[in-house]
Amino acid sequence: MSSQAEIHDIAHDVDGIEIEDVHGIAKAREVEKLQMEIWSANAGWIVPSHALLIVSDYGGILLGARIDGVLVGFVLGFLARADGKLFHASHMLGVLPACQHHGVGSALKWRQRDVARAQGLDLMRWTFDPLEARNAYFNFHKLGAVCRSYQPDYYGPMPDALNRDLPSDRLLVEWHLTDDERAQPDSVAPHPIVRGRDASPEVQIDGLESGDPVTIEIPPNLQALKREAPDLALSWRLAVRQAFSAAFEAGYQACDFRDGAYVLVPTSELSHAH
Repeated sequence: MSSQAEIHDIAHDVDGIEIEDVHGIAKAREVEKLQMEIWSANAGWIVPSHALLIVSDYGGILLGARIDGVLVGFVLGFLARADGKLFHASHMLGVLPACQHHGVGSALKWRQRDVARAQGLDLMRWTFDPLEARNAYFNFHKLGAVCRSYQPDYYGPMPDALNRDLPSDRLLVEWHLTDDERAQPDSVAPHPIVRGRDASPEVQIDGLESGDPVTIEIPPNLQALKREAPDLALSWRLAVRQAFSAAFEAGYQACDFRDGAYVLVPTSELSHAH
């Protein structure tokens, strides 16, 4: 493995990203080692090489990202079924910290989409923490995913640094792989049902009855908030949970993330319905 200095240097060579299908035990072990480098404090969540091998050989998708030959990221998912329909369940995407924000995750995700489509699939699903603003922007604004499902404390208590101290709430997003045009909400300006007031969340869900677009604001940096004001971080978790649960119950879906807030509209009002 390259030194941290070398990783930092190659991270800026965005055009040099190479995405490869990962097959065979040797490359599976390489991905296992990469997981340990990315999530060293969370060894219990590492997917072992023998499981990676089986997933990649029998209908799953395991891709690696290399820069100058160095493995710096990966994405893992498997064939799944719900309501009688096959789809791709994307389980894990990881990029070395020094190589984040350089397009590696995007390159992996778009290739994952291509491979899933080649398998005859038209849907991909995955979960993520609704308070992680960077992931929200990536999933909704860049990829064009949508969401109609909120899962409170989905994984139960999680001991790693990124997830500990808060319930492991998750949004279950859907990425419709054959839609080349992203869904566009109504032009009506949305009104907030969660917004920050002096850094604290303010919830106002009465407006859902109008059927107009709404927004759910989240903190700009969850990890900093957890370190500096853990009680406030929990308040945001519970406020966002309340708002999403009420909105989904009222027939809304999340279709974008911009200016620090999710944008939700009634499902029937999307001009390009899924």
